[in-house]
Amino acid sequence: MEILVSIGAGLAGALVGAVAAWFAGRAQHRLEMTFAMHREFHSPEMTRSRNLAGQTVVDHRSCNFEEMRAKLPPDVTQHVWNVMYFYQRLWLAIRLRDVYSNHIPEMFGENFCW
Repeated sequence: MEILVSIGAGLAGALVGAVAAWFAGRAQHRLEMTFAMHREFHSPEMTRSRNLAGQTVVDHRSCNFEEMRAKLPPDVTQHVWNVMYFYQRLWLAIRLRDVYSNHIPEMFGENFCW
C-alpha cells in the first residue's frame, strides 16, 4: 500500500510540475511575442513603410485598396501592404492569445484609436 501511495504522490507531483511548467512557458512565449512584434513595429523598415503607407493613403484617400493596387505601382503600394499585413498578424496573435492583449493598446496605440 505504501508503494502505491508513493507512486500516486510521485505521479501527482509530476503532473502538477508539468502543468506549472506549461503555464510558465506559455506566459514567457506570450511576453516574447508581444515584445518581438513591438520591435518589428518600430524597426527602421516598418517605420519607413508606415510613413510611406500613411502618405499613400492620404494622397489617394478616395481610392479603396483594390483601386490603389490597380492604379499605383507596386513599389508605392508595397508599403501599404506591409503595414496591413503587420496588423493582420497582430490581430491573429491577439485572437490566438499569443500576445498579452492588455499591453497592445499601450505598445501600438500611438498610431490609431482603440
